[in-house]
Amino acid sequence: MGAIFFLPKARIFMFYPNTQSLLRRTAAAIAAIAASCFAAQVYAANIELRTPTNTLVGSCPYGSMSVTPAGDFTVSCNATGGGPPAPGPAGAFALSTSSLPLQVSTSGNLLVTRAGGITDAVTVGYAIASATNSCVTTSSGTVTFPDQNAASRQIPVTATGVIGTCTVTLTSVTAAGTTVATTGPTFSSTPATVNVTAAPRRDHR
Repeated sequence: MGAIFFLPKARIFMFYPNTQSLLRRTAAAIAAIAASCFAAQVYAANIELRTPTNTLVGSCPYGSMSVTPAGDFTVSCNATGGGPPAPGPAGAFALSTSSLPLQVSTSGNLLVTRAGGITDAVTVGYAIASATNSCVTTSSGTVTFPDQNAASRQIPVTATGVIGTCTVTLTSVTAAGTTVATTGPTFSSTPATVNVTAAPRRDHR
Protein backbone atom coordinates (compact mmCIF):
# COMPACT_ATOMS: atom_id res chain seq x y z
CA MET A 1 0.00 0.00 0.00
CA GLY A 2 2.85 2.39 0.77
CA ALA A 3 4.34 1.94 -2.72
CA ILE A 4 0.97 2.54 -4.35
CA PHE A 5 0.44 5.69 -2.28
CA PHE A 6 3.81 7.32 -2.97
CA LEU A 7 4.15 6.49 -6.70
CA PRO A 8 1.45 8.94 -7.88
CA LYS A 9 2.95 11.66 -5.66
CA ALA A 10 6.39 10.99 -7.17
CA ARG A 11 4.97 11.25 -10.64
CA ILE A 12 3.25 14.51 -9.82
CA PHE A 13 6.48 15.88 -8.34
CA MET A 14 8.56 14.90 -11.39
CA PHE A 15 6.21 16.31 -14.00
CA TYR A 16 5.23 19.51 -12.21
CA PRO A 17 8.26 21.52 -13.48
CA ASN A 18 7.63 20.27 -17.02
CA THR A 19 4.01 21.34 -16.70
CA GLN A 20 5.12 24.80 -15.65
CA SER A 21 7.56 24.96 -18.55
CA LEU A 22 4.88 23.85 -21.01
CA LEU A 23 2.49 26.45 -19.65
CA ARG A 24 5.12 29.15 -20.02
CA ARG A 25 5.88 28.12 -23.60
CA THR A 26 2.20 27.94 -24.42
CA ALA A 27 1.62 31.40 -22.94
CA ALA A 28 4.59 32.76 -24.91
CA ALA A 29 3.30 31.22 -28.12
CA ILE A 30 -0.19 32.62 -27.55
CA ALA A 31 1.27 36.06 -26.83
CA ALA A 32 3.39 35.88 -29.97
CA ILE A 33 0.41 34.88 -32.09
CA ALA A 34 -1.69 37.67 -30.60
CA ALA A 35 1.07 40.18 -31.24
CA SER A 36 1.44 38.92 -34.79
CA CYS A 37 -2.30 39.24 -35.41
CA PHE A 38 -2.23 42.78 -34.04
CA ALA A 39 0.79 43.67 -36.19
CA ALA A 40 -0.91 42.17 -39.23
CA GLN A 41 -3.85 44.53 -38.78
CA VAL A 42 -1.68 47.59 -38.20
CA TYR A 43 1.03 46.92 -40.77
CA ALA A 44 -0.99 45.16 -43.46
CA ALA A 45 0.40 41.72 -42.46
CA ASN A 46 4.00 42.76 -43.09
CA ILE A 47 6.68 41.00 -41.04
CA GLU A 48 9.95 42.86 -40.38
CA LEU A 49 13.28 41.49 -39.18
CA ARG A 50 15.32 44.07 -37.25
CA THR A 51 18.58 44.13 -35.33
CA PRO A 52 18.70 45.07 -31.62
CA THR A 53 19.40 48.67 -32.76
CA ASN A 54 16.17 48.67 -34.81
CA THR A 55 17.93 48.50 -38.20
CA LEU A 56 15.75 46.83 -40.83
CA VAL A 57 17.38 43.68 -42.19
CA GLY A 58 14.48 42.31 -44.21
CA SER A 59 10.71 42.13 -44.51
CA CYS A 60 8.01 40.08 -46.17
CA PRO A 61 4.21 39.67 -46.29
CA TYR A 62 2.93 37.52 -43.41
CA GLY A 63 1.86 34.04 -44.45
CA SER A 64 1.44 31.71 -41.48
CA MET A 65 2.79 30.76 -38.05
CA SER A 66 3.54 27.36 -36.49
CA VAL A 67 4.50 26.44 -32.91
CA THR A 68 6.60 23.40 -31.95
CA PRO A 69 6.04 21.36 -28.75
CA ALA A 70 9.27 22.90 -27.40
CA GLY A 71 7.70 26.35 -27.59
CA ASP A 72 9.58 27.59 -30.68
CA PHE A 73 7.53 29.25 -33.38
CA THR A 74 8.17 29.85 -37.07
CA VAL A 75 6.70 32.65 -39.18
CA SER A 76 6.35 31.92 -42.89
CA CYS A 77 6.10 34.54 -45.63
CA ASN A 78 3.92 34.70 -48.68
CA ALA A 79 5.71 34.73 -52.02
CA THR A 80 3.75 37.80 -53.09
CA GLY A 81 1.94 40.56 -51.32
CA GLY A 82 2.24 44.06 -49.93
CA GLY A 83 4.85 45.62 -47.71
CA PRO A 84 8.14 47.34 -48.47
CA PRO A 85 10.48 45.76 -51.01
CA ALA A 86 13.26 43.48 -49.86
CA PRO A 87 16.63 45.20 -49.36
CA GLY A 88 18.92 45.35 -52.39
CA PRO A 89 22.05 47.27 -53.41
CA ALA A 90 22.42 50.90 -52.35
CA GLY A 91 23.49 51.90 -55.86
CA ALA A 92 26.33 53.59 -57.72
CA PHE A 93 26.52 57.39 -57.88
CA ALA A 94 28.11 59.48 -60.62
CA LEU A 95 27.93 62.80 -62.44
CA SER A 96 25.69 62.57 -65.50
CA THR A 97 28.09 64.43 -67.81
CA SER A 98 31.78 65.20 -68.10
CA SER A 99 31.37 68.86 -69.01
CA LEU A 100 29.15 71.88 -68.47
CA PRO A 101 29.38 75.05 -70.57
CA LEU A 102 28.66 78.35 -68.83
CA GLN A 103 29.02 81.96 -69.77
CA VAL A 104 30.55 84.37 -67.29
CA SER A 105 28.25 85.44 -64.47
CA THR A 106 25.65 82.74 -65.19
CA SER A 107 24.58 79.59 -63.37
CA GLY A 108 23.87 75.98 -64.28
CA ASN A 109 23.43 72.56 -62.76
CA LEU A 110 25.22 69.25 -62.88
CA LEU A 111 23.23 66.10 -62.16
CA VAL A 112 24.19 63.30 -59.79
CA THR A 113 22.66 59.98 -60.86
CA ARG A 114 21.91 56.79 -58.94
CA ALA A 115 22.01 53.44 -60.74
CA GLY A 116 22.03 49.77 -59.83
CA GLY A 117 20.16 50.03 -56.54
CA ILE A 118 17.88 52.23 -54.41
CA THR A 119 18.09 50.70 -50.92
CA ASP A 120 18.64 53.13 -48.04
CA ALA A 121 19.03 56.89 -47.96
CA VAL A 122 22.45 57.98 -49.22
CA THR A 123 24.22 61.33 -48.94
CA VAL A 124 26.73 62.17 -51.69
CA GLY A 125 29.51 64.67 -51.09
CA TYR A 126 31.01 66.88 -53.80
CA ALA A 127 33.66 69.58 -54.21
CA ILE A 128 34.01 72.49 -56.65
CA ALA A 129 37.46 73.84 -57.49
CA SER A 130 38.88 76.39 -59.94
CA ALA A 131 42.49 77.41 -60.45
CA THR A 132 41.31 80.44 -62.45
CA ASN A 133 38.63 81.52 -59.95
CA SER A 134 36.04 81.09 -62.67
CA CYS A 135 33.39 79.57 -60.41
CA VAL A 136 31.89 80.54 -57.09
CA THR A 137 33.36 77.68 -55.12
CA THR A 138 32.68 76.05 -51.80
CA SER A 139 34.99 73.63 -50.06
CA SER A 140 32.30 70.97 -50.09
CA GLY A 141 28.60 70.27 -50.46
CA THR A 142 26.15 67.36 -50.35
CA VAL A 143 23.05 66.03 -52.07
CA THR A 144 20.81 63.37 -50.52
CA PHE A 145 18.92 60.50 -52.15
CA PRO A 146 16.02 59.12 -50.07
CA ASP A 147 15.48 55.39 -49.63
CA GLN A 148 13.84 53.78 -52.69
CA ASN A 149 14.48 56.91 -54.78
CA ALA A 150 16.68 57.15 -57.88
CA ALA A 151 15.67 60.62 -59.11
CA SER A 152 18.75 62.65 -60.06
CA ARG A 153 19.94 65.40 -57.73
CA GLN A 154 21.30 68.78 -58.84
CA ILE A 155 24.61 70.40 -57.99
CA PRO A 156 24.34 74.16 -58.63
CA VAL A 157 27.36 75.83 -60.25
CA THR A 158 27.76 79.60 -60.62
CA ALA A 159 30.35 81.20 -62.88
CA THR A 160 32.16 84.37 -61.90
CA GLY A 161 33.13 87.09 -64.35
CA VAL A 162 36.44 85.36 -65.10
CA ILE A 163 36.93 83.20 -68.19
CA GLY A 164 38.42 79.80 -67.37
CA THR A 165 37.54 76.34 -66.10
CA CYS A 166 36.27 74.69 -62.94
CA THR A 167 36.00 71.08 -61.85
CA VAL A 168 33.22 69.37 -59.91
CA THR A 169 34.09 66.05 -58.27
CA LEU A 170 32.13 63.60 -56.15
CA THR A 171 34.07 62.97 -52.97
CA SER A 172 32.09 60.59 -50.77
CA VAL A 173 28.95 58.51 -50.23
CA THR A 174 27.39 57.89 -46.83
CA ALA A 175 24.50 55.49 -46.22
CA ALA A 176 22.00 56.42 -43.51
CA GLY A 177 21.77 52.81 -42.34
CA THR A 178 18.00 52.94 -41.83
CA THR A 179 17.71 49.96 -44.17
CA VAL A 180 20.67 47.60 -44.56
CA ALA A 181 21.56 47.28 -48.26
CA THR A 182 22.94 44.03 -49.65
CA THR A 183 25.90 46.03 -51.00
CA GLY A 184 26.95 49.50 -49.89
CA PRO A 185 26.93 52.64 -52.05
CA THR A 186 29.79 53.43 -54.44
CA PHE A 187 30.69 56.54 -56.41
CA SER A 188 32.74 57.65 -59.40
CA SER A 189 35.39 60.26 -58.70
CA THR A 190 35.71 61.22 -62.38
CA PRO A 191 35.28 65.01 -62.40
CA ALA A 192 33.15 67.16 -64.66
CA THR A 193 34.75 70.24 -66.23
CA VAL A 194 32.89 73.54 -66.26
CA ASN A 195 34.02 75.70 -69.18
CA VAL A 196 33.36 79.38 -68.49
CA THR A 197 33.38 81.51 -71.61
CA ALA A 198 32.74 85.15 -72.43
CA ALA A 199 29.21 86.30 -73.07
CA PRO A 200 28.44 86.96 -76.74
CA ARG A 201 29.03 90.56 -77.77
CA ARG A 202 25.93 92.55 -78.58
CA ASP A 203 25.68 94.44 -81.81
CA HIS A 204 24.69 98.02 -80.95
CA ARG A 205 24.09 99.05 -84.55
